[in-house]
Amino acid sequence: MNIVQETPNLIALKDSDYKGLVIGIIFIVVPILLIPLIFSSQSANVLIFALVLFVFLVTGIFSVINSYFSTITLDKSINKLSFVRKGVLGKRNNDYSLSNISSIQLRQEYASRSTSSVGFSTKLGTMSRRLDFQLFFIFKSGEEIPLDHLQQPGGLSISGLPLLGGSGYERELGQKLATFLNVPFNDSGLPSMGQTISDLVGAIKNVNQKKI
Repeated sequence: MNIVQETPNLIALKDSDYKGLVIGIIFIVVPILLIPLIFSSQSANVLIFALVLFVFLVTGIFSVINSYFSTITLDKSINKLSFVRKGVLGKRNNDYSLSNISSIQLRQEYASRSTSSVGFSTKLGTMSRRLDFQLFFIFKSGEEIPLDHLQQPGGLSISGLPLLGGSGYERELGQKLATFLNVPFNDSGLPSMGQTISDLVGAIKNVNQKKI
């Protein structure tokens, strides 16, 4: 999420999911290009090959459909927070009152995954750990709206377990928005070093127990 316009009374931000869109297009194009190979193949495994290509095609379509481009505008002159999200299925607009925002929050937490994400997690047997973070608008009503896509940064890690993520820009952005709106900025922070080490030791023990 990047600031594209900033004045004393207005901040406009844009975010785009180019990665998901490009990956989706690749997953769609490759199976289509390989269709002639399926029909010309005499291999006994042609059905398996066709099934794999079908899975790739469905995954690509799903990725493209779920890719979107967002514009968020905070306009003090009309007391409005505007969300505009554009995707292949169309455009969606949502408006909120700036005066109903109670705070800006940056959430950071370790999430368990069954598979490893390249560069962002470590796999311990069948378990992986990844640091996720995301900025939220918190409203007085209790409603919470994310500003951007869920982020999975790199950063400092020990034995593959992420300890410090690259969330510095999101923290700076959150503080800027909070100052602009004159509301508190809350940083959920990261688990303590002791908790991190404890989680790592516990995960290793679980893996060892399964092997026994």
